[in-house]
Amino acid sequence: MVYNICKIKLVAIICTCLVATANIGQELRLDANFGFSDLLMVEKLDKPQGKLLELEKHLGLSLFRSNYGLVASKSIESATLIASEWYRSYSLFKETFRKDAGPGIVIDNFKLSNEAQQTIQDLGIKWSLVWPMSFIFKSELASQKIKKIDDPNSHNNAIAHELGHLFLINAFNWIGMPDGYGSPAPDWFDEAIAIYSENEFSTKRRREDFALTDKYELSALITMPHPGTNLNNDIADQVRDLRAKNSGNAMVAMKVESKDKKSQSEVSKFYANVRGFLDFLDASGEGDEILRSLAIGFSKGESFESWLRTNHRRYSLEADIANLEKEWKRFHSRN
Repeated sequence: MVYNICKIKLVAIICTCLVATANIGQELRLDANFGFSDLLMVEKLDKPQGKLLELEKHLGLSLFRSNYGLVASKSIESATLIASEWYRSYSLFKETFRKDAGPGIVIDNFKLSNEAQQTIQDLGIKWSLVWPMSFIFKSELASQKIKKIDDPNSHNNAIAHELGHLFLINAFNWIGMPDGYGSPAPDWFDEAIAIYSENEFSTKRRREDFALTDKYELSALITMPHPGTNLNNDIADQVRDLRAKNSGNAMVAMKVESKDKKSQSEVSKFYANVRGFLDFLDASGEGDEILRSLAIGFSKGESFESWLRTNHRRYSLEADIANLEKEWKRFHSRN
């Protein structure tokens, strides 16, 4: 099933495809195989065999093939919504960072058993994200929080945010390195890539929040730990470990974070300021190139300050934090 990315129709049509089961990690490079860079593809696997059949049994869900990997879900509606956000956010990531995060799987459920995780590894799938899309949709619909599956008020809009974390970790091979919130990069940058991956609804809301929230000093923003892990050492250790393990347990990590009620308002403030800083960098006209250059620098162990000294002329930025701080204050006073 092939959809125009601008006109996705969530219709319950079951399509079939044949997939080799020798090494699904190679089979999942589907953007090249189908040759439609502007089209979204979602297909239900028909009669999966071997490890794919084993995975379906472990998950209790149907497997759907999409442009960049597998979606496990009970319905094509949910699978298509997941695949569309994955397609949009990953296409943006690849264009910006020119790196491949590898094939993945998004699982429309609350948990991932050890057996399923092992089968995913056996199949050569690089990463997984557990996200209960169907449950969230049905719950929000029942409570009348939303009126349609792609409602801007749905918590499901956060799926691209969590995918962004996984793209960054895997593209730069930062798996199992819990130095930061999810990667060895500074926490603001790790969160920036997740926020950068969000859809237009979430982006609009972040910008509205930035206009209303207190602004951090830039020197504080680029050095501070993620507020969700800042107030309780036990919680911090749990969250960083969950995100670094690459098991995709985003919902578990967020549940652990929510135990620290004091940090929640600071988390919202942090996200809003990171969105503002992304827009500040983008105001130079080369925001995407700056993000790519920063990611490369951080992967080599550079600090933001050393990166700035080396690259400020190239991107029309100030050469040091003190002067960049002045520009940052001028920027957010206008926004």
